[in-house]
Amino acid sequence: MPITIGEWACREVLAKLDSYLDDELLTETVIEISRHVEACPACAREVAARRALRSRLRSAARQVDLPPGLKSRLRRCLRWSNPTIGAPWLMTIAAAVVAACGVPRGAL
Repeated sequence: MPITIGEWACREVLAKLDSYLDDELLTETVIEISRHVEACPACAREVAARRALRSRLRSAARQVDLPPGLKSRLRRCLRWSNPTIGAPWLMTIAAAVVAACGVPRGAL
């Protein structure tokens, strides 16, 4: 079912937005969401906000010195996790590492 503009459509898009940004959806769904976002200013703002947040998190995570061995342990855990659920948790893990290690003032 094509996603159009409307409250229901926006809820559907927002529910799938992280998977959309992680490129985890079927091509047909990506096309539908892309069309909706092009026509819906509210959803377009949400996409831009989430992309900006992800960019800031990535940047902040790169600035933190990780304890020895943590990076390899994280990669090992992600490699052995179920591929269908491991990838979406990458941003959560990165955010947790940043939160646990601290973020230099002004990095976000």
